[in-house]
Amino acid sequence: MLDTVLEIGRALRDPDNREKGLQHHRYVQACPSGEEEDVLCLRIPMSADYEIDLDGIEVLRNERVREKLFFLKYKSADADTFVKYVFGDIYFTQERGDFTGTSPGYYRLGDPDSGHPTFRKGSFDRGDNDASEVVEREKQVASTGEDDSVIQALRDELKKTVESQHRKIDLIERLLRYQAGVRELLERGETVDTELLLNKSRLQFQNAKRAFVEVKSGRYSKRRFRSVLDEAEPAWENIKDSEEAIQGLSDYASGHIFLHFDIAGEHWYEQETAMQAIDRQFVSKFAESVSKGGYEGSVLRKYIYKTILPSHQLPEFDPENQHRIRLFSQDELMNLFYAIDMAKTSKFRSGDVKVVVLPRGENMSAEDVTRFMQGATSLEEATEQEGEFRGDTTTQEEEVSVDQVLDTALNDAPEPIREFDLVFSEADSRGQDADLVELSGVSRSFLEKVRQQIKGARDEVQNDYQQAMGQKLNPLNVYAAFGELLSGVGQDQPRYQRHLYRMLPKIYTKTYHQDPLLLPSLIEQTEKAVRDGEGPYFEFNRLHHYFRFLCRLQTKSPLMQINESPSYKLGKPLGVMARPLRSRISSFEKNYVGNLRRRLATLDDLIEFKNEIEEMLVRHEAAKMTSVDEARQQLSEHLSRMAENERIDKNRCALGFFESYFEPYEDDEDE
Repeated sequence: MLDTVLEIGRALRDPDNREKGLQHHRYVQACPSGEEEDVLCLRIPMSADYEIDLDGIEVLRNERVREKLFFLKYKSADADTFVKYVFGDIYFTQERGDFTGTSPGYYRLGDPDSGHPTFRKGSFDRGDNDASEVVEREKQVASTGEDDSVIQALRDELKKTVESQHRKIDLIERLLRYQAGVRELLERGETVDTELLLNKSRLQFQNAKRAFVEVKSGRYSKRRFRSVLDEAEPAWENIKDSEEAIQGLSDYASGHIFLHFDIAGEHWYEQETAMQAIDRQFVSKFAESVSKGGYEGSVLRKYIYKTILPSHQLPEFDPENQHRIRLFSQDELMNLFYAIDMAKTSKFRSGDVKVVVLPRGENMSAEDVTRFMQGATSLEEATEQEGEFRGDTTTQEEEVSVDQVLDTALNDAPEPIREFDLVFSEADSRGQDADLVELSGVSRSFLEKVRQQIKGARDEVQNDYQQAMGQKLNPLNVYAAFGELLSGVGQDQPRYQRHLYRMLPKIYTKTYHQDPLLLPSLIEQTEKAVRDGEGPYFEFNRLHHYFRFLCRLQTKSPLMQINESPSYKLGKPLGVMARPLRSRISSFEKNYVGNLRRRLATLDDLIEFKNEIEEMLVRHEAAKMTSVDEARQQLSEHLSRMAENERIDKNRCALGFFESYFEPYEDDEDE
C-alpha cells in the first residue's frame, strides 16, 4: 500500500494545481472557512520586488481567493512546540487571557515574562535559524548561481524598519495582538495603515473597548469581569482612563485573524523554488541519506508512516526500527508528506474501526484524488437512516445504499482511478492505527460485480419482506444488516465489531464462504426481544431478513443446508405446537421462548421441552387443534429417525422454532 500512498503524493504535488494538493500536506492547513465575523481575513499587498505596503491593507472578501488560502505549520519534528514562522501567510488565534496566541492558529507572539528565552520572541524571530536553512535549500533548487530567494526577500522586507525604528514584522504582530480593536475600527469604516499600526495606545484602547462590550453582553459577565478587573459590574466610563484596566481588558480579547501576503497577485505556495525548498527541508528533518553497499537514498529517522514490509519477516529485527526498512528517493519522501494524512483518513468509520480507501490509477491528478476523498462519510450515517422499526408503515422511495464502501468508492472515483487499496484498521489515540486487514489493487470492475451481487440479494430479500410484512425493510444494505445482527448484547460489542471487519473484506473479494456468528446472533437477539417484550414478532422478522440477506452474499448460501438439517426440522413443528400457548399463558414467552436455547441444548432437553408443551396444551384445552396434532405427528416422525444421543444444533433448531412460532395463524379446532 505504501507505493499507492507515494503515487497519491506525486499527484498532490502537482505544481499546476497546488491548492488541491496542499489540502492534504501534513504541515499545511487551509484558512478556516466561515463568515467574515468568524475569521478576520486581511490582504497585505506586496510588489513583484517583495515590498510590503502596510498602507494598502484591506479586508479580503473575495470567496474564491479565500478558498485558496493556506498557512505553513513549520515543524522540525512532530514534538516541536516552538511554533516557528518561516514563510507564507499567517493564521493567529487569541483566546481570552492569552494574548500570545493559541491553537488552532499557528503563530505566537513573544511573552516578555516567559521563563524560556525562546518564548520571549515571536514566531518570526524564533524561525530565523530554520529559515536560513530553508533559504540555502531554495538557492540550491534555483541553481541560477545567484543569491535570489523568495523566502529571504520576504523575511528581509519584514525586518525593515519604518518610523520610530519599528520593524514591519513588529507592526504586523501588533496587528495580530490588537485584532479585536482593528476589527472594531474597520466596522466603523476606518482603514488599517502604517499610522494606525504605529499608534499602539489607540489600538490597545479599541481592543479593550471591544473586549468590554463582548464580556458584558456574554454569559458569566460578572465572573469574567471579576477575574480581569477585580470588579463584577464595572462601568466603562469609570475604567476607560485606567491604564491597568485597559491593558487587562485588551489582553482578554479574543478572535481569529488571517493575514494573506499577496505577492503581486500570487500566493506564497505558488513560489515554486520556495515550496520545493520547504519540502526538502522537511525531508532533511525526518530522514537521513544512505550511501552504502551500492545503495543510494534516504531512510526515515523516525516513524511517520508504516512500511510495507512487516517486521516479523525479518528475524531478530527490532519492530521499533521498522521505519528504517524502506529506502526512499528524495522525491518519494516529498510525496509522502503530501499523502500521509490522507492515507490515515478513513472514508468510513464505526467506533474505533476505520476503513481507509485509497485510489490507484495511471496519471491521477490532484483534482482526481481530491474529488475522490471529498466523498468521505461516516458508517454511522447508515445506522442513523435506519430508524427503529416497530410496525411503522411508511416506506422510503429513494434508493438506499447497497454498501457504503462500494457505493462511495465507485461513485466518487473519476475515470483515471481504476483500482483501490482498502485497509481496515483499529484506531489508535496516538495515530498509529493497527491494521486488521489490507486489500491491495482491487479493480474497479471487480468491485462493480460485487456491488451488483449485493444489489441482487438486496432486491430479492427486500421483495420477500415486503410481501410478508406489507412494507419495505428500510434500509437493507451490508452495514445495516451487520450492524443490526451483530450489535451484540451484554459485553460482546467489541467482539462483534471486530467480526464485522473480518467479514467485510471477504465480501469485497468474493471469499465470503461462511459466517458462524450470523445464526447465533439472530437467535440471541430474538430471545432478548422476547424477554424484554419489545415486539418480538416484528423484531424476529426484521432480523431474519437481514440474516437471509447476508446468507445470500456468501459464496454458497447456507440456507438450504440449514433448512434440510435434522435440527431445523425438529424445531419447525415444535414452534407450531407452542404457538397456542402464547395467547393462553401470559408468562410462557418470557419463561420458555425467551430462553429457548437452554431447552434445546441436547436431544433429551428437546424431548423434555416437547413433553412440557404437550402438558400445557392439555391443561389449556388446545391439544386437539388440527395444526397442533399435525405438528405433533411430524415431530414424532423426525424424532424416530434420530439416533440415540444424537447431537442437535440448538441454533438451527431454534431458527425452525421461531420461523413457525412467529407465523400468523388462527386457532383451529379438530374436525
